[in-house]
Amino acid sequence: MSQQIFFVAAASEDGGIPRLNYDRSSGNITSLAFNPLPGCGYLVLSPDRKHLYAAVSSSAKYEKDGELAAFAVDADGRLTYLNSLPSGGLSCCHLTLAGKFIYTANYTGGTLAEFALAEDGSLASRTQLIPHEGKSVTARQKTAHPHFVSLTPDGKWLAVVDLGCDGTFFYKFDPERGIDKASASLSPAATPGDGPRHLIFNAAGNIAYVANELANSVTACHYADGALKPFQSLTTLPADFSAANTVAAIRLSHDGKQLYCSNRGHDSIARYNIASDGRLETAGHLPAIGQGPRDFMALDKAGLIAVGNEGSNTLDLLNHNPDGSWQKAASLSIMSRPICILPWQ
Repeated sequence: MSQQIFFVAAASEDGGIPRLNYDRSSGNITSLAFNPLPGCGYLVLSPDRKHLYAAVSSSAKYEKDGELAAFAVDADGRLTYLNSLPSGGLSCCHLTLAGKFIYTANYTGGTLAEFALAEDGSLASRTQLIPHEGKSVTARQKTAHPHFVSLTPDGKWLAVVDLGCDGTFFYKFDPERGIDKASASLSPAATPGDGPRHLIFNAAGNIAYVANELANSVTACHYADGALKPFQSLTTLPADFSAANTVAAIRLSHDGKQLYCSNRGHDSIARYNIASDGRLETAGHLPAIGQGPRDFMALDKAGLIAVGNEGSNTLDLLNHNPDGSWQKAASLSIMSRPICILPWQ
């Protein structure tokens, strides 16, 4: 396929959702459309790809609150705004779809929100708002900071990574009723003060890899029945780097044999080989080209990777070569805080 279409969340006050096209034959990135949505953050598509949902950090519509917005998506990827609801806390930073529900993590608000979906894909109502409490291990952990939410591979639990609570909460999930607030249990970070940010499960669903923002590390954990058990932690930084850094996104390669985690400060993507037992082996660092790589995503199985650099307001497309090196394919320097990349086709 010579054309690669994808969405980006641009999080500035004049930001929104650009729909971009990368033409492999010409090497150019062009804008197909732009839907204004100030403070837009993470994006998710419905399984049938007919609806897109966006987390908004600080809403221009709802005073002193975040926002969850719903869009219809046509066959060409065009977005039509449906509706939105207040997220129940500032810094609505992540979201996930689960059955008839959608969940948001509200970082500054310290809350997890549950929303019921209407038959037409719009937002019907906010059905639960659950506050978390911080652990006071470090300065950033005096209050709760939910940063990531995802359904577990077994479909039985909702995982909520909370940097402020220094661990991952698990809530029992029913596709018809949503989550059970009373069932919440916390799997603590491997080391107090790690500040977990995001996680990703392997294809088998029995191992989770956690990106620790405060510790600049990745932790491998066994997963079973709504609980994580850490068994290995490795730094995301080279031994000779001592400047300020925070990790951001964590991703797996298409074949599941490599793990990647972005560094904002060192401005790189840490790379790890994954052994058959799930243990990690450091395999070097790939330069991100831009500053502050917030998110990155494989756009195809051939090795084309998009990196959104919130520090330099750039979007870079890189070819990941078989020898582990990266080669710049294209770049766009007019993005306004690109913090999430979502492939369309």
